[in-house]
Amino acid sequence: MTLSAEQLEWIVAEVVKRLRADTSCGCQSNSKPQAASMMEITERVVTTSTLRDRLDGISSIRVSKRAIVTPAAVDELRQRGVSLERAEK
Repeated sequence: MTLSAEQLEWIVAEVVKRLRADTSCGCQSNSKPQAASMMEITERVVTTSTLRDRLDGISSIRVSKRAIVTPAAVDELRQRGVSLERAEK
């Protein structure tokens, strides 16, 4: 089976939409500052869009150990000198 670029884009968008809609953990999709330079991101998928306008003054972020962090988001964090931590649970 061969997928067109449009079909693949639709599939990815649908997966991201469903992951964001899954609120079974009771988590809010907003970040909550832990300290002046630490931020916890509760989204299950972390993209550059997730990070946009949220990294000023942040030296590290914490995500769920099962969160998906896109390569572009990892690059953005690296360029800004922000460390990425995975939560224990």
